[in-house]
Amino acid sequence: VGGKLLGTVQDVLLDDCCCHIVGFEISDGFISDLVSGRAVINQPDIVSQNQHVVVVEDILEKIWETHS
Repeated sequence: VGGKLLGTVQDVLLDDCCCHIVGFEISDGFISDLVSGRAVINQPDIVSQNQHVVVVEDILEKIWETHS
């Protein structure tokens, strides 16, 4: 089992009507946020989540690398 830290969850995106989680705003650090902005991971791309970790589809790592 592998894995790569893509960033830190900075904000939770909620559906206005039902207050369900629709995604997470991810920070890769202060400088990266200023230069590239924060990335958003949408709920359909999330494999699992708990209080400490959000696991996403492998393909997002490649997308993340082009964003950074």
